[in-house]
Amino acid sequence: MRTSEHSTVKQFKYLKVLVQEMAVKLDMGFLSSIAGLFAPSKDEEVDELELMKSDFGMVTSALREAEYVQVALAKDFNFYDSFHLSPLKIHVSFSLSDTGVGESDVSILNAGGARANTMNLIMQSVGVTLTNVDDVLFKLGFFEREYQFYTPEQLQSEVVKHYSNQALKQLYVLVLGLDVIGNPFGFVRGVGEGVKDFFYEPYQGIVQGPEEFAEGVALGMRSLFGHAVGGAAGAVSRITGTLGKGLAALTMDEEYKRKRQQAINQKPATFQEGVARGGKGLVMYCVIVRAGLHWILRRCQWCGQRSSEGAKKEGARGFFKGVGKGLAGVVAKPTGGIIDFASGTFEGIRRVVDVSEEVKKIRAPRYLGPDGVTKPYVRRDAEGLALLQMTEKGKFAAVEDYVAHMMVTSDKKSYLLVTTSRIIYTHRGDVMGSWVVEFEFLFKNLKDDPSVSDKGILITPKEKEGEKKPKKGLGLGLLKHKHSAGKLVQYLDKKEAQEIIAKASQARAAYLKDAS
Repeated sequence: MRTSEHSTVKQFKYLKVLVQEMAVKLDMGFLSSIAGLFAPSKDEEVDELELMKSDFGMVTSALREAEYVQVALAKDFNFYDSFHLSPLKIHVSFSLSDTGVGESDVSILNAGGARANTMNLIMQSVGVTLTNVDDVLFKLGFFEREYQFYTPEQLQSEVVKHYSNQALKQLYVLVLGLDVIGNPFGFVRGVGEGVKDFFYEPYQGIVQGPEEFAEGVALGMRSLFGHAVGGAAGAVSRITGTLGKGLAALTMDEEYKRKRQQAINQKPATFQEGVARGGKGLVMYCVIVRAGLHWILRRCQWCGQRSSEGAKKEGARGFFKGVGKGLAGVVAKPTGGIIDFASGTFEGIRRVVDVSEEVKKIRAPRYLGPDGVTKPYVRRDAEGLALLQMTEKGKFAAVEDYVAHMMVTSDKKSYLLVTTSRIIYTHRGDVMGSWVVEFEFLFKNLKDDPSVSDKGILITPKEKEGEKKPKKGLGLGLLKHKHSAGKLVQYLDKKEAQEIIAKASQARAAYLKDAS
């Protein structure tokens, strides 16, 4: 950049900006939360006297003294010899699901004024047409100007106009990327990449040698097969997933929709895991066929439960609303389970043949204690918090805080967790891949603090009234039965076991003190 003492014009000889490839992922819950941030406060009071004084001052002041006039007169032109913005490559994903919006967020959005409510109304109105969009690619051309005079405002307007026109010309990409039609744009793009690799990889290998040529042929075949078969399976999975989402909306059960979306967000790592997760919905269908009468009776009871819950919350209106939810769920939930089974199966097939590398987090999110103060990152605490959030799909993490954890088996599938209220033994399933609880004890139900021996960690619960004492000579061992008198958890490192028991004793003492 050069400036002259006789001119206010700044000269830019060369200015180039490189923008990396990016991914933009949005959902309705995030947009609702953003809208809530800009919602006006109900308690905001307007001081009319101060506003009147401000208007009077603007009327009596000279036009040249006005701030906007001074800003307009002070505009400086810049001369650009070469101004270049790189092409943009943006991956766009959008979902109309509002799983991130809780009751408090909904109340904020409803109170957010006309702007927030209008946005919500528009999005819900076009919801039938604008369904989930997954990984739609926008390629916007570069912006370049040479030997031109521009003010900063003019340059900004030119850039916005250029990229806006580029995006409008590629709206067909957004339409062809809808999940309701299987994202054909993504399928064609994937097959094109596979065909390209099929010819390019062998050509690149033959230049280097015969072994590299054979390896290039294998890579090209794998890429073509993976994109073709995986793209087709992914298209069917998206279509069935959209149908399942529509059936979930018919149930009018927010809790059911939230749990379903959480299960969808956890992508299956293998084909077996995809089939197993989808089979959870299919089980309900099998129960209907084999025990129809029993199923109808249970559903009627469920409808009654829904109606009674609604009546307690909203009176007569809630009663009829609960009946409607129950009757809708009788048909929609089993049918949705069958469709989710198909969607999970095809998603598992796509994951098996997928040749792309999935980006994973390098480290777990930082652990913030109950006080909410940001502290230096501790990897062990972060991993323990992540483990607590995965256990039973975050059932305990929602109401309790993490204290400590310890690995029990060398295959990293079993852990002992300590929270502010209980001790949990969690295990990762081989088929489903989810973390389930083998047993857990509340601190108030323990007879004494856990202890460490040469055999393991002994956890002794209180004896229930009328419970028979176990026979002598049976021993404890590594017990995992939920109804046994005591548990003896084996450990890999005695020092680590002593540390976790010390923290568990402190947490139990604090829990009992607060309870009293």
